[in-house]
Amino acid sequence: MELRQRAETAGVDEELVDAAMEADRPKAALIALLVQQQGQAQERRGFGVVSFRKALSAEECDALVAAAELEDRQYAGATTAGNDKARESEVRWLQRTHAAVGPAHAQFVARTAAANEQWRWPLTQPEHHGLQLAKYVPPHGGYDWHNDIIASQASNGRSRTRMVTLVAQLSDADEYSGGDLQVGGVNASREKGTLHIFPSFLPHKVWPTTAGVRWSAVSWVTITTTI
Repeated sequence: MELRQRAETAGVDEELVDAAMEADRPKAALIALLVQQQGQAQERRGFGVVSFRKALSAEECDALVAAAELEDRQYAGATTAGNDKARESEVRWLQRTHAAVGPAHAQFVARTAAANEQWRWPLTQPEHHGLQLAKYVPPHGGYDWHNDIIASQASNGRSRTRMVTLVAQLSDADEYSGGDLQVGGVNASREKGTLHIFPSFLPHKVWPTTAGVRWSAVSWVTITTTI
C-alpha cells in the first residue's frame, strides 16, 4: 500500500505502522500517523499555541454558556489502557447556525487565519465546525494528555483530517480552581474571552477542576485530502 510506504519513508515507527494496518480503517489510521509525524517535526521548528486576549467579550462568553445550559447534556468520559480515567466532563453541542455561535465563529475563522500567518500551512478550503461547550466540575473534571488528530476515511477516496484546535476560555479565572489548560509545556491563560489556537497534533490536557466550574468552547478546523 502506498500509504504504508509513505509512512515508512517518513520515519514512522514500524510497530505503529503494523498496528495501523490491522485497524478497522487502516487508511485513516495511517493518515493520522503521517499527520502526527509531520506535526512532531513542525513542533521542533517552533509550532505552538497562539493566544488572542479578549477575542470574545464577556457578554459573548456568557451568551454561549447560557445557550449551552439549555441543550441536552452529554457525559464525556474516557479511560486509558490501564482503565484510569482520562477525561471527565459534561459537553453540549452548538451548531454554527445557533444565534449565540455567530460572533464566536467569526472570531474563530479570523483568528485561525492570523495564527496561520505564523505557521503558513496550506489550509486551502478549511472547514470550521460548530462548538463543543465543555463543563468541568469537581472533584475530577479534567482531561488527561491527548491530541486531537482524527482522520476519517470517505468513500470517494478522500480523507478529512483535524489540523487545528481552538479553545476559548468562557469562565472568569476566579470562578474556579485547578482546571488549567496546558498545551505542551505551556500553561494557557485563564483570562475570560481568551482564544487559544494550536495544531491538533500538540499534546494537551485540562488539569482537574478542584473548586467552582470551568466552561470552555472548543472547535476544530479540518481539511480534506486525497488518500
